[in-house]
Amino acid sequence: MRRSKPLAGFATEMIEAVLAPGAELVYEEPTVARLEHHLCLQAGLLHLTLQGQAFQLAAGDSISFRAVGRSAFANPGPQSARYLLAMTVPSL
Repeated sequence: MRRSKPLAGFATEMIEAVLAPGAELVYEEPTVARLEHHLCLQAGLLHLTLQGQAFQLAAGDSISFRAVGRSAFANPGPQSARYLLAMTVPSL
């Protein structure tokens, strides 16, 4: 995973992630309530489950969401899933 941590005064962090075939990441709760996510899948397949709602993405697809509750990222494909993810802390 490659990441650019937000600097003082900035609210957005950008990461490039690779999820191996058959791998799954599960988050029971977000680290920051209503954390804004903008994901763009560069290669492979990615199945997202956000509060019980399933989304299936293929290379070139994108999705934006606010993290509230459980989320899961799974790679059901035969090759690695590579994606860019921008996360922004919500304004208070």
